[in-house]
Amino acid sequence: MLFILSALAGNILCYMFVKFKFYSFPYLLFPRIEIMPVTVVTLFFPIMVLLSVRYSPEKWGWKIPFYWTIIHIGMFLETW
Repeated sequence: MLFILSALAGNILCYMFVKFKFYSFPYLLFPRIEIMPVTVVTLFFPIMVLLSVRYSPEKWGWKIPFYWTIIHIGMFLETW
């Protein structure tokens, strides 16, 4: 359920950001057919969410830095 919800949220947010021209994807496999890499968004972000929830620290003091790190890694890989 977590995988499906994060895949839906990721695709919807990515689609909205592309439509509002916040960012674009200049290198696509089929640029005339798609405006964003649906497969990558559907697989990469939900897998990151599942792994981060699975390996989340038990103490609350470490959860915020852990999730900040995960988000920053994801943003770095997205811009890279």
